[in-house]
Amino acid sequence: LIPPPPSIADAMSRLVRHLKDESNRALPSMNAPPLTGKVTSLIRAGQASASVYREILSALDAASEILLLDEIDSKSRGGSCSLVNPLTQILQHETGINVVNPKNLRTNFLDAMQLIESVVSTQYL
Repeated sequence: LIPPPPSIADAMSRLVRHLKDESNRALPSMNAPPLTGKVTSLIRAGQASASVYREILSALDAASEILLLDEIDSKSRGGSCSLVNPLTQILQHETGINVVNPKNLRTNFLDAMQLIESVVSTQYL
């Protein structure tokens, strides 16, 4: 195993510290499906089942709620959320996706949710 770069290890440490702090509010539950190569290729081919899309929709909803914390904290504290900042650093490292602005990422999540909801029945969520 190769350890993460120091900046990512620091972000992980800050994230754990934030999660252990009992004065912080609870996070939404997130049940994300494992996006293996097979699932990803089924999605790209348009052959994934509706239940996979519902699970992704649920994960996007939880992730957008977490990103909303950044907007709430930046308004109330005048800075970014101590939870969202380390999360976005880890996300950038793990996925290569450059997250400059959590608000834009949340907008992208909400757009993706609308696209999924326009095709997949969300009646049983």
